[in-house]
Amino acid sequence: MKRLILTLVLGVATLGLTPARAQAQFGYGVVQAQRVAQRQVISWYQAYLGRLPNVQELNILSNLLLTGNNALYVQSLILSSNEFFIKSGNNPLGFLNRLFVVTLGRQVTMQERALLFPQLNLNGRLWFTQAYLAQTQGGWANAALQAAAWGYPVTVVPAVWW
Repeated sequence: MKRLILTLVLGVATLGLTPARAQAQFGYGVVQAQRVAQRQVISWYQAYLGRLPNVQELNILSNLLLTGNNALYVQSLILSSNEFFIKSGNNPLGFLNRLFVVTLGRQVTMQERALLFPQLNLNGRLWFTQAYLAQTQGGWANAALQAAAWGYPVTVVPAVWW
């Protein structure tokens, strides 16, 4: 009888000491950072392409921001896209002009066009846009600091300017 009572007491005590069932927890900070990244991508799409991104574009570009890619790199992907090029008149001079309008709020001058047009033709839109943004926005290091302030992981990618 003593054994039976001892077994029952130890069994109940053991069940009482068992920790609660483990549940996966998704941190609030991760969700918040994802929302901030998605809002940033949406604002770039509206500013540069005049439309909202589709689900695939939003997921890809916001994930690029969240995985440590530079904000200027993500912007350059949008600005060097075929869609932006077509909306710019489907020619390099229109592309240069529209790039200046959406980023600096002014049209390209003749001197700037003469300097930048050969670089655009020689290196392509993506390289040119990355180098252009690096110069006009204070460089990759500044963009990395800005991204860190927004809470994104940061990888500094240096750009080479002519």
